[in-house]
Amino acid sequence: GDEMQDGVSYIVLGFLAFQLLSNIIQDGCNVFTQSSSWITSARLPLSLFIFRDITRILIVFVFNAVGAAIILIWHGYSLPPGFLWCLTGLVATVLNAFWVYLFLGVLVARFKDLFHLITAILRLGFFISPVMWVPTGEGMRSLIALYNPLTHFIAIIRDPLLGQPTPWLSWQIVGAITVI
Repeated sequence: GDEMQDGVSYIVLGFLAFQLLSNIIQDGCNVFTQSSSWITSARLPLSLFIFRDITRILIVFVFNAVGAAIILIWHGYSLPPGFLWCLTGLVATVLNAFWVYLFLGVLVARFKDLFHLITAILRLGFFISPVMWVPTGEGMRSLIALYNPLTHFIAIIRDPLLGQPTPWLSWQIVGAITVI
């Protein structure tokens, strides 16, 4: 019934948002190492490589969103009023992608093994992010969710699509991360 549909929607949309964040972090690590031959042979701005990769990530996201939409429609999902607020979450995520690419790209270009550590942490991040579980109550899960920045990026994308208000705290944390 409705609980099954809500559960499927919660997981599918959470996974879609997490996949976008995961792709941004992983590809951000390799943006300069994968483009090293171009960087050393031509005088091109480094931002060009960042924008190219972010564009590719967004194209992959659109394909993933189509797959998610098919699953959601199959389970009887319909768009709630206010669903377009998820676009603000996507814009905030893409704005953050630029500095993530720049920061991680430079760091991994200098310390190449750091990519493997970040990938391992990201795998753990899937389990400590509320993709398949709901952060409710006062326990350890709620604390982990509160201090996990991925939680807040997932919320600003997923919550409007679920017809839920996005917590103001999530917008504040994403805003602070964007400004810093």
